[in-house]
Order: sequence, then C-alpha cells, then structure tokens
Amino acid sequence: MHHRIDRVRPDVVHVGHLNHLSTSLLREAALREVPIVFTLHDYWLMCPRGQFMQMFPEDPDNLWAACDGQEDRKCAERCYARYFSGAADEREVDVAYWTDWVARRMRHVREMAELVDLFIAPARYLHDRYRDGFGLPPRKLVYLDCGFARARLRDRRRTPGEPFTFGYIGTHIPAKGIHDLIRAFGRLTGEARLRIWGRPRGQDTEALQGIAAALSPGVAARIEWLPEYKNREIAAGGGGVPSSDTASSMSRVNTEIVTGSSPWPTCWTRLASATSERALGNRGVASPRSTRSARR
Repeated sequence: MHHRIDRVRPDVVHVGHLNHLSTSLLREAALREVPIVFTLHDYWLMCPRGQFMQMFPEDPDNLWAACDGQEDRKCAERCYARYFSGAADEREVDVAYWTDWVARRMRHVREMAELVDLFIAPARYLHDRYRDGFGLPPRKLVYLDCGFARARLRDRRRTPGEPFTFGYIGTHIPAKGIHDLIRAFGRLTGEARLRIWGRPRGQDTEALQGIAAALSPGVAARIEWLPEYKNREIAAGGGGVPSSDTASSMSRVNTEIVTGSSPWPTCWTRLASATSERALGNRGVASPRSTRSARR
C-alpha cells in the first residue's frame, strides 16, 4: 500500500471497506498526511462479525438472534464459540482466549478509526448507531443519502395481466431475513408471486429453498429464484419485451421487500420511491426511518 500511495500521491484516500484487507492500510495514508474518507456499509467496525447477529444465542431456538451491542465476552460466547475446543472442562479457557482476542481486535479498530478524517453514513440509522454505539464524534461523521442513475429507471414497464409480485434483491445470507420473507409469503392468500434475485450461496441458498419447498405446493410454485441483476438493466424489458433473467428486476415487481442491515434498506426504499413502487421493511432488520421516507 505504501508503494502505491507514494507512486500515485493521492489527494484523498477513500475507503469502502477493510474486510479481508489489512486494517493497517489506514496508517500508511495517515503517515503521509493524506486525508482519509471512510464510507460505512455495515457494522463491521463496531461488531467483529459485521452484522450484530448471534450465531449461538442464549435461546438456542431463536435462530440468528439480533445482538443489542458489542461486549467482548458476549462476542466470545455468542459468536466465537464455534472455535471452542468442545471440551466442557476447557470452556472457560476458550471463553477467556476469545474474549481477549475480541478486546484486542476492537482496540485496534478504534485506533485505526482515529486516523479517519471523515466517515460517511448512507443511512441516518447507521449514522446514529455509529455515533451512539461506537462513539464516533459528530464532527467526523456525516449523513449522505444514496444516489441512483434515474435514467436507468425510465423503461420500467409492468407486463399486463401478471399477478401482484413481491421482489427481493440481495445476498442470500441469514442477516437479510429472507427466511422470514418466505414464511410470511406462505401465509398470503390469492395468486401473488415472489421473485428472489441474488447469487446462489451454497448451503444458505439451499436452506432457503428448503424452507420454500416445505410450504404448500401451490405456494412454493409461485416463488421464483433468479440470478443477480445487472445495474444497467435494472428496469429494462418488461411490458412483454424479451429480457434476460438478470434484467428488468424493477419492471417485474409491484412491491420491493427491504431487508438487511443499514444502509441498504435506505438505498432500496429510495430506489422504490424513484420508480413509484411500494417498499416493505422487515421490522427486525430494516430501518423504519428509511421505509417511511421512501413513502413520502
């Protein structure tokens, strides 16, 4: 990194994420007095796993329980227990080791956060949580709304005669709450349809499809699994115009389902608003403030 900075000599370094990278990259920019701007995409700085969802909740029947805040020992017991030896007489040793590891991780992350000149939060909920839950000073934290290329949305046209269609676009991971969406859809009456766009993710996708298959045959048949969409084709096709499965996601839904941790609920509700769609949020994971603002 330091070789790249020395060669390019940037005026500003913008960081989108540091997951799977070295957090110490920030130090190289700071040592050269290059201003650092960091866009927040999730909770990764304030939660070692990034989602504030527990893998081993106190209630084992509460699948992927939401976490109310970061605490070193709680992180060890509720998430990093998957790395424990499994020996009952070594449990406290394992808890102590991973509690210390989380503490060191969080201490280092906070040190790196001190080097950032400005944090950008694309959602007000994310802005407030980092301010209140992580202690980012207001002078270094700003809210900047998501933006969309509206020209790509001009060709949105629904196919006449299609049943009312719900659409989900995103990653197939537990934090998105797709399992709740599928179960909720299974309780609907009528001929509504659910279309789920996203790249298959092995056992996660297989588990979701298993939940769908367990619904009544008539309901399961009305759930469609589609591949990733292409940004440039997000509203292409529709209206009977042939298009690929990856295209025209916004032309093929009446209501967009908003799930996942901030800022993505805000982004998708803004997109729904731009196309005059409805947006529904999962109370467990979506920011209510973002869904309200999209309906204005």
